[in-house]
Amino acid sequence: MSAQQVAFFSITELGEKTGVNPVTLRAWERRYGLLKPKRNDRGYRVYVEADYARVVSVLAWIERGVSIGRIKPLLDNSEQSFEVDSEDESLVLALDCLECGDLRRLERVYETWLRSYPQAYIIDQKWKPLFGLLRGKVEPGAESSVALLASFIEQKMQARLLKHLPTKRHPGILLIPVGDDSSLNALFLHVMLTQGSAVPVTRLSRSVEASEYPFMASYDLYCGVIFVVSAGMSATAVTHHLNSVVKRIAKPVAIVGEALPSLPHLVRAGASTLMVQSGQATTVASALVGSGWIAETVTSSGGQG
Repeated sequence: MSAQQVAFFSITELGEKTGVNPVTLRAWERRYGLLKPKRNDRGYRVYVEADYARVVSVLAWIERGVSIGRIKPLLDNSEQSFEVDSEDESLVLALDCLECGDLRRLERVYETWLRSYPQAYIIDQKWKPLFGLLRGKVEPGAESSVALLASFIEQKMQARLLKHLPTKRHPGILLIPVGDDSSLNALFLHVMLTQGSAVPVTRLSRSVEASEYPFMASYDLYCGVIFVVSAGMSATAVTHHLNSVVKRIAKPVAIVGEALPSLPHLVRAGASTLMVQSGQATTVASALVGSGWIAETVTSSGGQG
């Protein structure tokens, strides 16, 4: 292929293609030697398809549990074997920060993660295991540590999320947690949607009475609604909670959760309903985008015009 045929793109474009933010891409280059971008005449980094493929490979190794500092030799020698770290020392450090209420130190741990990993990995491999460790404890203080961690994540994410709020010119999605312990999963899904597809999203911070759903969904700011259902809700409770009110929402609806019941009576004229059986924010976001539900919902409202 001649030089004229090579497709070059910026660090921002590479980030959009891979879901890895530019700060992390720079860290992969400077600290770990994973990328070697060229520079254009103005001194800016430019990337080619080979760089994109390398980032995809890095993400694949991360998904297999390999720490970022051990990936370069694996990329250089694809036949080299690896061992997954049996204990994540950074999680132990984060746990210690929470148990003594030191959020400033926890912030430094989080910033270290951000420099090395994409947000999706941090959610699945850092935050969720950390919540699991805390909820597995029975001694006094464990419950307050869970609340402290949830507040910390909310505060750290808030500035970014506020940049992606729906407007009348660019309507978006209303994200509603359903059940007592669904707020955190709703927050993680909110992060993944604004990162991966840059969809305008408004998220309720807690569950509200079901009778409020149609009223909130009627606002012109919203072209669709996503319900994030708590894993602790029974099939009967979910059916009772959603079956009647969702029929009164004349916009596309997605219902997501780990253990969704069959809702055979949930038939709505003129509006689509998508159900995603998963509690993983990354999986749900991929399903919403991959199925076309997000694009069809936003485009049909004229929100991306």
